[in-house]
Amino acid sequence: MLILGQRKRVSKGGAGSGNFGHGGRPGQVGGSGGGRLGSVEGPRESSVSIPIHPLSNPPMVLGGLEFTANEEVAKYLTKNGQEWQAQELPSKYSKMENNQCFMNASLLMLEHPELSYCEGIAYSGNLPKEMGFLHAWTVTSDGKVVDPTWHNPEKATYFGVKYEKKKYMAHLVKTKMYGVFGGSDKVAKAVLKRGRL
Repeated sequence: MLILGQRKRVSKGGAGSGNFGHGGRPGQVGGSGGGRLGSVEGPRESSVSIPIHPLSNPPMVLGGLEFTANEEVAKYLTKNGQEWQAQELPSKYSKMENNQCFMNASLLMLEHPELSYCEGIAYSGNLPKEMGFLHAWTVTSDGKVVDPTWHNPEKATYFGVKYEKKKYMAHLVKTKMYGVFGGSDKVAKAVLKRGRL
């Protein structure tokens, strides 16, 4: 799991520890687990291992929030991302499974044609603003977040990339995994290199 925005040392958690609905990997904090739908498989663990060295990279500002990240990820988000308007989960959508943001956002996008898939950095309203997490959500055509994974999404801040529906669906079929950065290192690095999906 990429933890972006750390400016302080984070203590290691126990087996499967995580925060606020994110399962995490043993010995690490945060994370979004995988799931499966037919032949589409979520990551067994959040596997992006692009090195993140919070103390060695200068802070960057996205959407008015400061975070530290791998330079490639920061450039990609700066070029392609934007801040999205947080809101309560609208009543027409159901809260989905915790720890499954990539799967949840993908399935919600597939089930509701009015939504688009987004992935980027989200700051939970339950943690300090300097702790951003790699996260996935959906957005409406007018830029409002529909996040079926987190509790109280109206308190969160979202900055990420909205993917064109047809391209993201082709990506799902090709990679057989939910998410862009929540999947394999190979896919994530290819997206960063190309600068697009």
